[in-house]
Amino acid sequence: MLKWLLGRLVGSGATGEDGAQPAPDVAPERDGEPPPPRTSVPNPVLFKSADSASPRDPQGEDPRPEPTRLVHRKLRRLPPDLDLSEGLVIEKVSRLRALPDGLVVRGSLRIFQCPQLETLGRNLQIEGDLEITNCPQLKSLGPGLEVKGSLKISGCVRFQDLGSTTFGGSLRLLGRMALTRLPDDLRFRGHVVIQRVGIEELPERMNVGGALVLKSCGPLRRLPLWLRTGSDCSVSRCPNLETLPEHVEVGGALAILGCPKVKVLPLPVEARDVRLEGCTGLLELPGGWRVPGRLSLTRCTRLKELPPGLWVGPDDGVDRWSEDGPRWDWRAREERPGALDLRGCHALLAIPDDLKADWVEMGDTSIRSAPESLRLAWNRVEVPHKVALRPEELTFSDVVETRNAEVRRVIFERLDVAQVLEAGAPDVIDRDEDPGGARRLLRVEVEATPVVFLECRCPSTGRVYHLRVPPQTRSCRHAAAWIAGFDNPDDYAPLVET
Repeated sequence: MLKWLLGRLVGSGATGEDGAQPAPDVAPERDGEPPPPRTSVPNPVLFKSADSASPRDPQGEDPRPEPTRLVHRKLRRLPPDLDLSEGLVIEKVSRLRALPDGLVVRGSLRIFQCPQLETLGRNLQIEGDLEITNCPQLKSLGPGLEVKGSLKISGCVRFQDLGSTTFGGSLRLLGRMALTRLPDDLRFRGHVVIQRVGIEELPERMNVGGALVLKSCGPLRRLPLWLRTGSDCSVSRCPNLETLPEHVEVGGALAILGCPKVKVLPLPVEARDVRLEGCTGLLELPGGWRVPGRLSLTRCTRLKELPPGLWVGPDDGVDRWSEDGPRWDWRAREERPGALDLRGCHALLAIPDDLKADWVEMGDTSIRSAPESLRLAWNRVEVPHKVALRPEELTFSDVVETRNAEVRRVIFERLDVAQVLEAGAPDVIDRDEDPGGARRLLRVEVEATPVVFLECRCPSTGRVYHLRVPPQTRSCRHAAAWIAGFDNPDDYAPLVET
């Protein structure tokens, strides 16, 4: 008793910030009574609720409840007393093979890195989203699964069956998996994203409430016969895709990108904007086609002609092809309705007279005829028809007489370099020799703008080439290094030049 009183007297000077005495760490001994046992540190819990882990604001209220997290590594089944009112996160549970049948999760269910998980169980109800990531043994979701939110599966290499799953949001299937087809009765209320999945077949009639994105699906050979999306539809890097739908109705933009086996685009195609880019096997477009927004056919290298009656742009009563029509800034025209992009269509030689478009981008093409009413651009620079269609008629005087710097640059690019050098009386900045023979660094002044070329010869054929280099180049050696991709000429030391 005396020891206890002395302890209280010694500690009487220590008070809290509010003047109250702090509670002792150890309860005092009482006469004839043993001291109470020290409170032990609790064992690590299998799960923790958000109420014990979430930060609190100054008023002491939780800003947002968090889901229950289950992170035990040796658990074989879920504890029966889990709090699922705010959702559930299961992470790195190595022995878990399935979830209990009839499990109801009030929030979202997210499962990460569970290597033994094979199925979710029967008749699960998820009132939020369902996300499953890096579960290599997962093969199916189980019958009767109902997800009111979105469904995302990624990194599950053995997954092969969606079953009778119903979900109210988006569907995302990402990464390599054994799934080869989607169920015919599956309903898509949100977006559908399928990326790097070996999908071989889609439902014959596919109605997607949001956007449809198919990317890097190697085995996919055809799209559904009837396809409708509420937003954009993008199909990219599907090397074996051959057949497009007989009926396509897209609420936004239709994009077929990098699909070299697509040869024909059937009718009807209903989309605001259409992008057929990098479809090197495309041979034919439907006649009388109407695209209300923009049409891009870039790098369709085998397309030889445009269809008759092609109309690009809205039918709003504005005459966009007369001299009094609206003249937008050429820098923004590729983002405006009525833009037709033909860059890289090397086999295309003419534009039909009945084409309707606000402007046509034709950089890197061999087109030689087009209606005079069309406005033409070369690599996003609006240029006269002579510059775009008849470069052989251009002379060095056209460069000098053109006041617009961007147009002058395009004319210079379209001119024959030998003609420019002959008419411009170039100055020789430097001379030397390489395995091909003599080299010269030449400089021409165009409207007070220096233009520099490296004149060199091919060691194998003996042909003379004039290669443009930066105007600040001062030596042939520096120019050759810059062409090879080196800023410092000392870093460029080839053993053999061919």
